[in-house]
Amino acid sequence: MKLAENIDIDFDHELKFSPFPFKEVILSDTHFIDILKQDYLQAPLQPKPYLYLREFFTDKEWEQDRAESHTRTRTVSSNSHPIAAGFVADTPLETLSKRLTEEFFKMAVAKTLEQKYYGHRILETTLAKLLKQIADQLDVFKQYAIDHTDVSSYQAYARAASKSIVKELDKIHDLKFRTALLEVMLAADIDTELTILMVVKKLSEPEKNSVRKRFIILKAYADEIFQETKDQLLSLGEDDRLAKEEIATSTQVIDRGHGYYDWHDRFFSYDLNNYQFSERTAPGNIKKQFRLRQIVLETKFLHAFKSATADALKALLDEQFELTPARKEDFLNYVEIIGNANLKSSFQGASIKKADVFRVWMKDKRGLLPESQLQKHAEKDTGSLFLDPLRTSQFLEILKKVEPPILNEQGHYRLGERSKSAIVAWFDILDRAGKIRTGLTAGKKTELINQLIPDLNIDKRSFGNTHKRAFKDYHHQLETLIKKL
Repeated sequence: MKLAENIDIDFDHELKFSPFPFKEVILSDTHFIDILKQDYLQAPLQPKPYLYLREFFTDKEWEQDRAESHTRTRTVSSNSHPIAAGFVADTPLETLSKRLTEEFFKMAVAKTLEQKYYGHRILETTLAKLLKQIADQLDVFKQYAIDHTDVSSYQAYARAASKSIVKELDKIHDLKFRTALLEVMLAADIDTELTILMVVKKLSEPEKNSVRKRFIILKAYADEIFQETKDQLLSLGEDDRLAKEEIATSTQVIDRGHGYYDWHDRFFSYDLNNYQFSERTAPGNIKKQFRLRQIVLETKFLHAFKSATADALKALLDEQFELTPARKEDFLNYVEIIGNANLKSSFQGASIKKADVFRVWMKDKRGLLPESQLQKHAEKDTGSLFLDPLRTSQFLEILKKVEPPILNEQGHYRLGERSKSAIVAWFDILDRAGKIRTGLTAGKKTELINQLIPDLNIDKRSFGNTHKRAFKDYHHQLETLIKKL
């Protein structure tokens, strides 16, 4: 049997018998098993006795021999006197196994062992070691509820501990796997998590009840971070899926052909000049055609932006900055908005470097703008958010008419932190309707909205949260009311 064939057998054996944290998560999905197997194949090759022994007897024969040996041992030691282990003779298969194992290691030491008897160990993989680190951190986290009775320290500790765990999770590149691990942490049963720790501590029943109550509080604080991280991972997956679907949908109505469209507000340089609408699917006017082409251009850019590593991001941005048909200032304003939106609100793991690269690039390019453009840019960044300032109260009143209201009667923001994307939906609809002033930077738009709506305190990165539940829940209501104006 060749090494490659034995490797598959060895992996299955390792997967069955190796103890490692979150094993049930990996076994729940063949995709996760494949991830582990790829990591397993990168681990160092080691002599594997199992691969050698299986050529002399099958797994079934060994298991049957173990069962018979266990029954015989119980029978021999069933009287009231202790029996020394030496009095229980090995079975013929055990004797053979010991002889073969000794023979195996002699060949391994002498380096005469055939290559096909080498394999890898799951416990030596980067993934298994990482899962062990996460499990160890979770054990320390659980222990905190036993060792610390002052719950006033729980929020700060839980947030710090959960963020540290999330930082470890960020080392796993597969979003689906990270999400599955977070789901296990969120669904963890309190009694199951604490039972072993409480038994070791020999706690009384009243003490156990106190620990359970404290752990509920501690876990609730940590779950906020875990749930937020899970939502972000799901949104990232959704964004990538939507990007592909949007490209597919848009390009279905654009056929290969001829025609140019050098419009002044085209931002990206991807070549679509050989695209033309078919007669069957052509929109009614040239502006709609242009809008669909812009969707394709923007989607292609976003896909490249998300896929780029931190090192490759600068080259992508430099290329588009150099080739854009738009004014450089307008291009920077536009890219700043969509770039910040797609870097998301939490810069963790590899995203930290990518966010830093993006910010430095934006600052450098802003510095290249002529003084006249910078002055004009500063002049435009004053005044009202709306093209018609007289309609400000009318637009704000809409936020009181939806159900549930976004603003209270005094005009203050009344929803929670996670529902701010409702404001993003309102702004997006007004912007698409041509009610918002053009030329405003993302920072200025944010400043003006916060001035208009007390207690909102939204940040400019939130304007990319079009995937959030509140955005979707309020969008139809807001769009209907705005159309009636």
